[in-house]
Amino acid sequence: MPELENVIDSSILGTIKKMIGFERDYVQFDQDLIVFINAHIKELYQIGVGDIDFAITGHDQTWEDYLGANSGVYDDVKAYIYYKTRIAFNPPSNSFVVSAYQEQIKECAWRISIAADIKAIDEEDADDD
Repeated sequence: MPELENVIDSSILGTIKKMIGFERDYVQFDQDLIVFINAHIKELYQIGVGDIDFAITGHDQTWEDYLGANSGVYDDVKAYIYYKTRIAFNPPSNSFVVSAYQEQIKECAWRISIAADIKAIDEEDADDD
């Protein structure tokens, strides 16, 4: 069964569903989650990560498809998409928890932005050589 676990861990939808607390087989809210995830992927493009045309349609799209094999921002991107999706899909009733999530979102966005800037500078330097 390790193959299925690897698929779940690499699937963008599977990862976010698991973090929210849904089993992979529970599909009742998949379309809602897909809409939110895709919106957050577009936000991340504006920060400097990913491709403007990338979107998920189900469990087939993976983190590697989205970020590439050598990305150093996997965890921050996963956290960003999770927190944003969690607040949009099923916001915590406690305002302190919402505030904590929003702070995490800001922190992740800042780290992702810095990593994207560094990557752009490195690529520019490589082009100059």
